[in-house]
Amino acid sequence: MILKLEYGSSLRFESTHAFLSIYNDSDAPLRICGDTVGCAELDFQIERKRDQWLPRLGKEPLIRNAKLEPGEQRDIAIDLSRRYNLGGVGRYLVRAVIKHNNRFYMSDKVMLDVVEGIEVAKTVRGVRGYEDTTRNYSLRYWKRGKHEYLFLTVDDNPTRINQGVFQLGRLLRVDTPRITVDRKGNVMILHRSSPDCFIRTKFKSDGEGVRFIDQTYELPSGEPYPNLRPKSNLALPKR
Repeated sequence: MILKLEYGSSLRFESTHAFLSIYNDSDAPLRICGDTVGCAELDFQIERKRDQWLPRLGKEPLIRNAKLEPGEQRDIAIDLSRRYNLGGVGRYLVRAVIKHNNRFYMSDKVMLDVVEGIEVAKTVRGVRGYEDTTRNYSLRYWKRGKHEYLFLTVDDNPTRINQGVFQLGRLLRVDTPRITVDRKGNVMILHRSSPDCFIRTKFKSDGEGVRFIDQTYELPSGEPYPNLRPKSNLALPKR
């Protein structure tokens, strides 16, 4: 088995995708499901402290039914954050494990850092219809590879429930990103992604959560961003 993570670091509460490549190097078919006699079971060992692994959330198998013939390879994608509690900031070691006929087959360990990100802007608004709840909207950035990216993370008070972490695109830290939330729950974020391009992202926030609505690319003038990049005034759009 070969295990890779989508990113070596993830913001707290962001989806964490694992990509697992499994090769059946045997003379018999391999079935992976976990809830049938004779089936192999897939699990992950996610370690924060030595020999202490996070329990899986729920009893449902990670893979419902997969069959690999002899010599067959299968690639599988799994959102680890939906099946394991990765809400704690810090470093994790992740390894895939298949149990079959009382034998264990393991991938190499890969490292995952869960981070808060660096906050650059924030606003707090109430939630329409919920007088006792306020919602924190935090813009944070983090570097992945050669580029920095901007994220929106949304948390409720006093429940501390996270309503989502959204990657908004590349960030060029020349101007402070703008975020506005009106009383109807319309969220608008404007940030610079390159010297002559801004990204405007819209969400809807209500009692059911936070939903992505639209994202557009603009010139500094506020006009739609064309395919060819003209030279232009680099002032922050006024609208």
